[in-house]
Amino acid sequence: MLAFLSPEWFEAAAGGGATGAPAAGPGAVVIEQVVSGTPYGEVRYRVVIEDGTGRIIGPGARSEQAQPRVTVNTDWATARGLASGELSAQRALMDGRLTVSGDLSVLTGALLVGVDPLPTAVRQRTSFA
Repeated sequence: MLAFLSPEWFEAAAGGGATGAPAAGPGAVVIEQVVSGTPYGEVRYRVVIEDGTGRIIGPGARSEQAQPRVTVNTDWATARGLASGELSAQRALMDGRLTVSGDLSVLTGALLVGVDPLPTAVRQRTSFA
C-alpha cells in the first residue's frame, strides 16, 4: 500500500516523474494544495488541469510554468476525507475545513467535472489511514 501524501505516493501518482515537472501549457489551470498536520509536515503539491485531464506535480517538483492560480488549504483529516471520497468539497467548505484563495473564476463551469488527477491504479493502492 502507498501512504497518502508520502514521497512514494507522489512518485506513483506522478507516474514516476515526481522529480521533474513537465511544463503546463498556456490553457492549463494549476491548483496548489496545501495540507497541514500530515505525518510528513506541511505538504504542498500542485494539480495541473489541462485538456480535460489532471496530473499531480509532487512537492519537490516545481515548474516555472506551473504557477498556481488557486490555492486550496486543508488539514490532514480533511485531505484524507476528500481524497478517499468520504467527504465532499462542498461539505468541507461549508464546515470551514477547506479554504480556497486566488482566481476562483477558474473553478466555475465544467473545468473540474470528471477530472481525477490520481491514476486509478494508484488510488487502489493508496492507504488513507
